[in-house]
Formats: sequence, structure tokens, C-alpha cells
Amino acid sequence: MITTEKTHQWGTAGDPLAHVNYNIYNASAIECQRNAWMFIKNAMKNVPDSPWTCVASCDSVNYPAGAYDGVDHWDLNSDLVWGEIIGGGPKSWIILEQAGLGGAQVMFALEPSSYDTYYWQAEIRFSPGATFYGGDNYTLPASTDACTPLNNNNWWNNSGSAYIGYLTVSVSTDGQCTRIVGCSNGTTNLFMMFDKARLPEAGWPNPVVGLHDHDEGRNADCCTYATLNDSDIALSRQSGNVFAALYMGTIGMIGACQGEYIGGINTQLNEWETYPIWLCSVTSLVRGTKGMLYDIWFGTASPSIGTGDVYPPGGPYTHAMFGNIVLPWPDVVPLVS
Repeated sequence: MITTEKTHQWGTAGDPLAHVNYNIYNASAIECQRNAWMFIKNAMKNVPDSPWTCVASCDSVNYPAGAYDGVDHWDLNSDLVWGEIIGGGPKSWIILEQAGLGGAQVMFALEPSSYDTYYWQAEIRFSPGATFYGGDNYTLPASTDACTPLNNNNWWNNSGSAYIGYLTVSVSTDGQCTRIVGCSNGTTNLFMMFDKARLPEAGWPNPVVGLHDHDEGRNADCCTYATLNDSDIALSRQSGNVFAALYMGTIGMIGACQGEYIGGINTQLNEWETYPIWLCSVTSLVRGTKGMLYDIWFGTASPSIGTGDVYPPGGPYTHAMFGNIVLPWPDVVPLVS
């Protein structure tokens, strides 16, 4: 039995499932990318309770010349323009803010590393203290505390080809949990999370984390024990504005996480186990267990269960598995390929 602490939203007031299983496909490769980014931005902004709000944006032409004005210039797909980091042309970016995360902000910027035509690349920055400032159509906004979950690189796939990919965005009603899941080719190959920590360590100024995980070949699961538990991928700012990349830890046994080692169902309860997730730092100035996460669990690593499987199997569904993690999920089947 999985106990969910928060209420999660997957759509609008008029269509509660509007943000589930959205297919980004278009025969034009660049339109695939534009479809994806527009869907993510609109889904984050359009939930009934605790929506993200626009702080500032640029459509490669229009941008706030002075103080941030809250105008969302990402109206049409054509407003999404890529411009490379060095010597490139104008580019699009947007900053969104979430009151449920203590006002933390995330910036999505269409800035590839090498060429303006690398429209499958982007930059993602997360500011716990809402410190973004400046920026125009050639230069990204700066920040005094931003973490960078993705630094001018492939954000989902690794080439300029059109592809079928299914996106789902959820935001909790208190705004403290935002999750973005992308699936294609039968695997979970995109996962983003902007969350408030549960039971945070005393002294953590704004206990929030930002995360981006992907498999750019779109043929293998991301959000696995290897990427989340064995790597410090959840980014934060700790006491004294110290940057800390956090491991997502859980119950361990015999040199591995329990879900990796156990390999099958709990034979007494006849169900698949799930395991809580802790946030852990090995950064010298802020070493230790920093808190936990709400409503996200590691599941059992087994060939018998994986991306797209739902809990409970007989329905109505309340949770689904993506890679090695389990998330709250509405009563529909996840589309994964």
C-alpha cells in the first residue's frame, strides 16, 4: 500500500487530464521541440491550484527592458527561437516562479552549446532564492544563487530528428511538487523535478531542489538507481548559499539499495514494495542527510516491472512506475511508446 501525502493535478479545471500523455510529434523536428516546451510551460502555468507564474520572458525579440514585467511572450510556437551561447543569434527564454516553493524560480532557455540549429539543446537554471535579474534577446538573465540542472546540452533527445514522445506534467495543489515525465520507445527518458523537501534539516534557507535527468538516445530508462542514487543529481543551495548536489538515498542492504537487491514481490503481502527517498549531501561544508521527498519512491528493480506499469494492477490506478521510481498517477494507462 502506497500512502500519498499530497493532492496532485494533471490538468486544468475544465480538463483534469489535459497534461497527461501529450504526444509532441510533428513531422518537422523543430516543431517537436517547440511542442514539448510550449506544453511544459503551459501545463505548469494552467493548473487550477498553485500554478507557476511568469516572471519574465523573451521571444527572441521582445523582453523586459527594465524591471521584470511578468509578461509571457511565449504565445506561439514561432516565439521559440534558439541562439547559441557564443556568437549566436537572439534566443528565447522564460522564468517561472512557484509560491509553493517559497518563491523559487526556474528558467528554461533555448540556448544550444554550438549552433543555432541545435534546437534539441537547452539550458535549465533553478534559483531557490528567486534572484534572476537582467537578460535580453542575446544574453540570458543572471542569478546569484542559481543551480544548473542542464548546462547548454541535449535536454531530451540527441539529434535533430522528429520523434514520438509522450509528456506528462503534474503540480501538487500546494505547489510543492512539480514533476515532468517524458516517455518514448517504451522507456522513461526524461524526468524533471522542482520540489520542496520533506522534513528538511534545520538551517536550510529554502529547502527546495531542482533536477533534470534524461537518456538522450531515448532507448534506456533514466530515473534509475544508477542515475538518482549513485549520482548526485538533485541540486540545491544550503546554508550560507553553499551549492550542494544531492544523492537520492533509500533503504540499503548487502551493498545495494533494497529495491535493487530484493528482485521480486513481497511474498507475504503479494505486492511490489516501494521505498522512501532521502536527500543526502557529501559536500564538505554541508555534509549529511538534508531531508526527504514527498510522494516519490524507489520501486523494485526487476524485469517483471518497469516503465508504464501501474499500481494497483487491477485499478483504479493511483501510481505508476517510470524507470525505477514510482509517482502518483491518475486512473489512465501511461503511454510510453
